[in-house]
Amino acid sequence: MTGEICLNGDVLPVGGLAGKLAAARRERLRRLVLPEGCSEELQLTAKDKKGVELRRVKTIWEAMGAMISGEAPE
Repeated sequence: MTGEICLNGDVLPVGGLAGKLAAARRERLRRLVLPEGCSEELQLTAKDKKGVELRRVKTIWEAMGAMISGEAPE
């Protein structure tokens, strides 16, 4: 995991998404949980996702839900 979580539970954007996607594919991961704020970089690298499901979250609680149950709360 990389990134930063604020004291209020917000998940902050991360950089290097193309590298993270490449590593996820290399390790045969099926899901990558990303901060919602990465949507600009996600637009640029969407062609690289190739079989990796991307879940965008705003808070640590959404991230935990996405990791544990496979579903991000709406």
